[in-house]
Amino acid sequence: MASALAGELTCVVCSDFYSSPVMLTCHHSFCLMCVRKLAKGLERRHKNTVENHDETTADVITCPQCGQETSLKEKVVDDLPRNFLLQNIVKGYLKDNGKEGRKMSVSEFEGKLVLCDFCVGSSAAAMTCVECRLAYCSRCLPVVHPPRGNLGRHTLRKPEVEEEERIRCPQHGETVTIYCSSCQTTICMQCDRSGRHRGHDRSDLTHACQATKGDLESSIHGLNERNSEIGNFVKRLSKACGTVQVNGLRLVEEVHQQCTELHQLIEQRERSMLGTVYREMEKKLCVFEDQITVYKGQQRKGEGLVQFSREALKEQDKAAFLQTVHSLITRVRETTEDRPALTFPTRPSFENLNLD
Repeated sequence: MASALAGELTCVVCSDFYSSPVMLTCHHSFCLMCVRKLAKGLERRHKNTVENHDETTADVITCPQCGQETSLKEKVVDDLPRNFLLQNIVKGYLKDNGKEGRKMSVSEFEGKLVLCDFCVGSSAAAMTCVECRLAYCSRCLPVVHPPRGNLGRHTLRKPEVEEEERIRCPQHGETVTIYCSSCQTTICMQCDRSGRHRGHDRSDLTHACQATKGDLESSIHGLNERNSEIGNFVKRLSKACGTVQVNGLRLVEEVHQQCTELHQLIEQRERSMLGTVYREMEKKLCVFEDQITVYKGQQRKGEGLVQFSREALKEQDKAAFLQTVHSLITRVRETTEDRPALTFPTRPSFENLNLD
């Protein structure tokens, strides 16, 4: 089950655990460094298209998952919202799975650990960059953050344990303390006083978390039922494979018995009939096994989403929870509703097999 959750915590761009994840407009998250690389590639393509008198612009990033565009006209990559909920779940997962059998080079500050953002929890950070907001171990620092060019002008410091990161209002820079249900977003006191949310349904983060956690719990229940239904159907498919084998072998035996007395005369015919049976049996088995693989994959994905959702419910940072919970609820519901017809792809019996 842990590996199913790991799939929810893996960036599709680098195929590694999320590191400092940021969200695009579509609410899909990627590592900060991965988005930076996407933006750099976009700039290179834009430069080439400008030289070729193309009108393509370089102020949008296309999501690698859904293809939706995120505008960068008024902000840079580092200004994209951080997915604190995902970041906290990744850190908890790495901590829970890194206690056994792993030798780590540790640096402790007031009983806490500052880790390299590029070694996925396996090495202690040696330096942190103020501008990049990332930590580097002694091995990654000269490779990822070489002391030359623009990076050479960045400020490097010894790693220090900072206060817990809080989601801040992008407009006023204050810590968010209010949730606007009408806009489905967290706001700060200045936003509330400005009147922009006048007449909206607003509440404190505690009450908002309680309400949305109830919605997520309900969605998880539906997804659990779907996963259970798929699991039961996979068992039926596996049983059907056994039935195919039993019925197929039984038919093979019948063919042998029918051909025994006239074996010399019908040897060629016997080989033809047996070949038909074996091919049909193999064909049926392949169909059933392929469908088992498909449904197991759907079940595994659903289980991973359930585990991720349950980890989200444990999140203590209310703002971090509310930041992405609605997209998570939508994803859980969409996955629950995306239910294929649970029917056998073919009959496990061989009654209609034509041996003539």
